[in-house]
Amino acid sequence: MIVAISRIVLGLILACWTIPAWAEAENQSLLVLDVMALSGLQHQIQQIPQQVLAGFDQQGRKLPGEQQAALRHALATSFDATMLDGVIAKNLESSLGPDVLTATLN
Repeated sequence: MIVAISRIVLGLILACWTIPAWAEAENQSLLVLDVMALSGLQHQIQQIPQQVLAGFDQQGRKLPGEQQAALRHALATSFDATMLDGVIAKNLESSLGPDVLTATLN
């Protein structure tokens, strides 16, 4: 019985110990999203796929039809705005500390 209680208490202590790290990571993610939204970066990221495809449509006519269609499809899937947004957010989160993000928002 004492062993079981000891394990429960130890489990609770370990769980509480990891909460600040989890909360800090969650807070950092929210700070990154705020910075991206307020700076206009998210809006710019949303425009990248359209700009890439528009540029390709102007120059891609020089390719044979099948190659043009295949390359256009590859560009459309490679420059997915949601994927780009996630990659950039993750990069900002790992390279900017919470102090820099907070100062940027202030």
